[in-house]
Amino acid sequence: MSIDIPWKPECKNHPRQTAQILCRDHHDIVCIQCYLDNHKACDSIDIHDPRKVKSKYCKLAIELIVLKDTVVKKLAVRDFLIKQVEIEKNKLCALMNDKFLLLVGKLKMSKDNSLTEMQMQFDERLRVARKAKVMLAGYTERLKDGGMSKRESIERFYRNDSAGEIPKARFSLSKPLHDILMAKDPFYGSYHLHVVSPLRRN
Repeated sequence: MSIDIPWKPECKNHPRQTAQILCRDHHDIVCIQCYLDNHKACDSIDIHDPRKVKSKYCKLAIELIVLKDTVVKKLAVRDFLIKQVEIEKNKLCALMNDKFLLLVGKLKMSKDNSLTEMQMQFDERLRVARKAKVMLAGYTERLKDGGMSKRESIERFYRNDSAGEIPKARFSLSKPLHDILMAKDPFYGSYHLHVVSPLRRN
């Protein structure tokens, strides 16, 4: 299987220059400038001179050197791309982490606001309950001390502070009396139950 290698490879130190000299000591193909600077004392041949490149091994050595340089360039490109991918991945991870922390902060703020609102509602209800307890305790003390008459206490019990109306009351009767009043016991005849407010006078 033949390998298609360009016969005019580029110098790795001067990419725009065509490599023309094979340095056998350093196993490298260089341009004229590199030869004059660093390889003048080395065992070298002109790879473009057919008379110098006669043997099969010489041609194979040139092809291998060109392949090596090509692989090195490809690996350099691959390493560069891997680094770029790693950089982009780190940027994406940092962005996702920032978004996550922002979301966690918003959730915590919402939770704190909800707890604050619940605490305010609880404090308000507790304040109302304590106020009602104090008022009830005051009424009880006045009843104990005789400072509030029976009629006044009944009025306070029946009066609705918001509208001044007498609220409806529900009474529980014993079953025998309930049966009598509801005419379920024929011995006592028929009766009608009238509930009269204690504040009314005949």
